[in-house]
Amino acid sequence: MTVETSAQQRLKSRGGERSLRARVWRARNLYLFLAPSFTLLLIFVYWPAFLALYRSFFVYDGYSINRFVGLNQYKFVLSDPVFHISLKNLAVFLAFELTIPLLGPIIAAEAVYNLRNRSHQAFWRFMLIVPAIIPALVLLLIWQYIYHPVGGAANIVLKSIGLPTQTWLADPVLVKPSLMFTKVPWVGGIWMLVYLAGLMGIPSEVIDASIVDGASRLRRFFSIDLPLLWGQIKLTIILTVIYQIQGFFGVLVLTDGGPVNASLVPGLYLYHQAFGARASEGSKDFGKASAVGVILFIAILILSLILERIKRTDNEGFNQ
Repeated sequence: MTVETSAQQRLKSRGGERSLRARVWRARNLYLFLAPSFTLLLIFVYWPAFLALYRSFFVYDGYSINRFVGLNQYKFVLSDPVFHISLKNLAVFLAFELTIPLLGPIIAAEAVYNLRNRSHQAFWRFMLIVPAIIPALVLLLIWQYIYHPVGGAANIVLKSIGLPTQTWLADPVLVKPSLMFTKVPWVGGIWMLVYLAGLMGIPSEVIDASIVDGASRLRRFFSIDLPLLWGQIKLTIILTVIYQIQGFFGVLVLTDGGPVNASLVPGLYLYHQAFGARASEGSKDFGKASAVGVILFIAILILSLILERIKRTDNEGFNQ
């Protein structure tokens, strides 16, 4: 066993540095092509994120930074009862999104995949992807009409069968189920295509072997299709969690967080702090909004790392 001298170690490190510089120089054209993308990322993604972190320590109205307040913005947000309500509402919406809306596209993809007629399969694939093409705002405005307390389609149906009408989006009890129902039938969209692509990627030999063994379609779904779709399912879970923490567009259009904060979510709470009439002290407060953004970023980062760790552990167990 030999012990390297410090001079030999320095020579090796210098050789490694030269080798790295040589590799970078050989790939200089590739780095030049990547430079515009990285520049845009720095300007429009990383720099605004850094500014949000920096301004969360100041009183900031969007025009001028008034004074340094340290962690007071974070203390205010974390102790604000309205923010706590938004977190509870988020938990309810997230729990729902990880059940029926998660299972619906899987079932739809399985049904389309098992159609023997290719033209029928193409037709239903097209029909199920159409909702993803329609602008979300258009769908929300249609639901706003459906839920209208006077002359809305939902109340017209209730009247026709002799039931009392409801103030769907103005009722603290009904507002959450009403918002959840706006995505009915929970089977279309991009995720259905993702699962369908996963099913089509299953080797035909595996399917043929299950047929020879006499496995029913239900048994094949639970024993073959679902385990092999687990990677896509975990990706869906991660992105759903991220979107639910960040998103507030549907709630903003339909209820603006009402009634009495019954549908308020953290993303909309941030928006209200920065732009809405609910901003603290009756004025716009981008400092508090930046603090909310940093808190949500940390929450998303922690949850993403946990879910990614679970995903990696499952993959290692599957490979073994």
